[in-house]
Amino acid sequence: MDFETYLLEATGMNLTQIAKASGIQQSKLSRQLNGGTRLSMETVRDIARGTSLDLLDLLKASGFITELEMLRLRRTPNLTVVPDEALAKEILRRMKLGATYYDEHSPFDAQDDFDLAAKRSTESKGEPDPFE
Repeated sequence: MDFETYLLEATGMNLTQIAKASGIQQSKLSRQLNGGTRLSMETVRDIARGTSLDLLDLLKASGFITELEMLRLRRTPNLTVVPDEALAKEILRRMKLGATYYDEHSPFDAQDDFDLAAKRSTESKGEPDPFE
């Protein structure tokens, strides 16, 4: 499905309504969607803001990111919305377990962070680095 069709179906609006809601000139939106000019990330962002569609869905539908990239971005926790008490409990839990524990289902654990923590733990014990 092309991006224009996606927008029309997802919003239930026509292009004029989408452009108006997004604060974009209708002619600019039409040119970008029809290939007259290149679609910009700023246009996609403005459409997301104006229509309340999910930005990651729009970036994927427009071809700026892949499905895998979208899923990885969605998996990254937004720690600004996690209460301080929950963060403190998570820190204490990790301190008790050490750097060898990884829970792929925990919103706090990201594999990259776990790998880095394991590397630091190994380095601090004077053992050879298994990552080299």
